[in-house]
Amino acid sequence: MSGQRHPITDVGIRNLTGKLTKMWEGEMQFAECEATTKPGTKVEGRTATMVQVVHPVPRQNFKFHVARLFFDEELKIPVHFDAYSWAPPQGGEPQLEESYTYAQNLKVNTNLTARDFDAYNNPEIFKK
Repeated sequence: MSGQRHPITDVGIRNLTGKLTKMWEGEMQFAECEATTKPGTKVEGRTATMVQVVHPVPRQNFKFHVARLFFDEELKIPVHFDAYSWAPPQGGEPQLEESYTYAQNLKVNTNLTARDFDAYNNPEIFKK
């Protein structure tokens, strides 16, 4: 975990959307955000709709100042996420805190089975 914000077990589209859903549901009770959408943005060459949530005032209950989630317009799944902290007190721009992209070489419905992930399915492992 040295130098990392999240453990490897948090990786993945399902985990990202689960954490964001929980975070935004908790933030909704404060009714202090500006949410906008922008269709037609590009992520790794794919067309996406950006959903942006901005908290105008820093609060202990808000993890980020700005969060942007990009949904692939063809696949209808999240493919990119950016989160920004609040600008420093002395002024300046919000700082990028987290950025994750799932769009690069993304393949869905590849017909993989549990056997494809079984360690005993790879004889190379047992040669060592």
